[in-house]
Amino acid sequence: MSSSGPVFQNAVYVGINLENILYGIELVLYFRTMHILLLSKERPQKSDVFYAIFSSVMLLLITIWVSTQAIFGEKMWLEDTNFQADPTQYWAVERFSLIMTDGLMIYRCRMLWGSNRVVIVPAILWLSTLVLGIIVIWMSSSPGGNFFSGVAAQLGLAYYCVSVGLTAMLTGGDLLSHVESVLPYTLSGVAFLVSFGAGSDTSIAFACVYILMMCISPQMLILRVASGRGLNEETIKVISTRLTFVHGEVSGLTESRFGDSGATMFRTLASFPEEILSRILALCLESHLFPPRNRIATLLVSRQFFRIASPLLYHTLHFHSPRQASGALDTLIRYPALANAVRGLVFDAIWHDCASVLALCDYVQDLDITLDIGPGPNDVDAEAFCHVLERRHSIVHLTIRKDSTVYLTHPRPSYLLPRLAQAIHHWSELETVHFAFGVSYSSAMLPLARALTAAPRLRAVRTQVPVIWNNFLAVISTNPRLEKVTLYAEPGLGVIQNRLYQNASSAVIKGGLFCEDIENAVLGTGMYMMEAKKHTRLSELIRAGTFIIRTRAHTTISTLSMPTAGGTPLGTIRAKEVVVELLGSPDGSGTVITQPFGATRRHSTSDSLIS
Repeated sequence: MSSSGPVFQNAVYVGINLENILYGIELVLYFRTMHILLLSKERPQKSDVFYAIFSSVMLLLITIWVSTQAIFGEKMWLEDTNFQADPTQYWAVERFSLIMTDGLMIYRCRMLWGSNRVVIVPAILWLSTLVLGIIVIWMSSSPGGNFFSGVAAQLGLAYYCVSVGLTAMLTGGDLLSHVESVLPYTLSGVAFLVSFGAGSDTSIAFACVYILMMCISPQMLILRVASGRGLNEETIKVISTRLTFVHGEVSGLTESRFGDSGATMFRTLASFPEEILSRILALCLESHLFPPRNRIATLLVSRQFFRIASPLLYHTLHFHSPRQASGALDTLIRYPALANAVRGLVFDAIWHDCASVLALCDYVQDLDITLDIGPGPNDVDAEAFCHVLERRHSIVHLTIRKDSTVYLTHPRPSYLLPRLAQAIHHWSELETVHFAFGVSYSSAMLPLARALTAAPRLRAVRTQVPVIWNNFLAVISTNPRLEKVTLYAEPGLGVIQNRLYQNASSAVIKGGLFCEDIENAVLGTGMYMMEAKKHTRLSELIRAGTFIIRTRAHTTISTLSMPTAGGTPLGTIRAKEVVVELLGSPDGSGTVITQPFGATRRHSTSDSLIS
């Protein structure tokens, strides 16, 4: 290997440039780690001091290395073109860095395994690298010595073989926590070892990357531990925990056995990793079994719980009154991080501050709007709200509701729906739309239907089954991306669910499955459903997403709704009840068929409601 040839010099040039890039990464990792260790920690641990000193010493060493490499390049290319390159006079820094990195890995291995026996062999190899490193430095720095030739090169090859082998052993034994940190160090060491063993002049470039990774890898590991994402002594003791119960209730402590001593350790819930705590607190905050005050009490347990649970509490905001919207607006302005955590917004009406709240929530995906009557023709609040809607491109799920006292001909719905149609043209991520009322093909709804036909990712539309036929859903069904249309009966028909499950022996469920929301199933003999079968595309979408009750007997809704002998007609609700009763009776002749979404359709033409 020539230490002054053109290939070697080009390799040095490439290596120095790579060093500068990796050195910048090291600076970012170091200052981020020190910020967490010194400023963000509520209760500094004893290990924080060690990690801070370790990180500072490693940064100092790598800074010396990068600086001397720059001097080395200056002498080679500017001062003396015939300069005999021998960087080994600066490589004492590399030896010390390697000893520190391997020592940290051995310490982590012993801590994670909880036994001294597992580090006996790594400790022997670590001492071997220490001795070989001293010998290599002495041989390379002696008169006439050169790291890239002679006995020094052979000892250097043995030194790096032992070092890389030790690194590979520790990485494989602790792959869970080292895969994103020490593994790059191991791979770069293997690359350098292969090129150096082959006597290639390019080995100096691999050596530059290897030495910088020698500093970056432990820094990544320390950053992960400091931020609470890596395994430490506290989390290791919690991995094999079990809850203890006192008089039938959770005592609030966990019991675990650690190491070979069999000592029983008790840890509080705060000792769990934050990923697990986040899941637990999410269930507590989302549970409807607890009143709102009890759910909010979770934030008062500790600062850690407050920090984890606050974004979860603001995941979905439901506004019932103008005062609530005003208070939420003040909070989101004061704490922008909470606004970034909002993913769902539910508005029971459009008030003055609703537009401002929506403007602050840049990452909202679920939007639920209830149409109200509004103040009159000059609706400033609705205009501001619609203006913000057109700038919200992250909407994925949209729900539109209206009160029974609100009609689409009222001023606010007549203004909101066309403006909403304009906003949908900008929502490239929209996937589902739910109309929580019976849709109609009115002048206000027509632009909305046309906008949904052009939605590039629209997959599902859900709405109450209309009483009479209209073309609203037929227009939306022309969207080629649409996969299903879910129709459900008006509220108040939950009695069908009880009757069907009571008479399950006489009911046939398509695909062998019982419908989970059978109370929302629609009758296939309604006016709208009978007309829908004339539209092929719409009928396919309805079959894909709607639970349908179909009768194949002489008893139908139409006949049951006819005047009886006494001249009193049956209502729709009572007619459906009678159908279920007849189908469940021993002498009744008929079959109930429901089509759940996702079930395999195995039926003949006569079984199909919409052919």
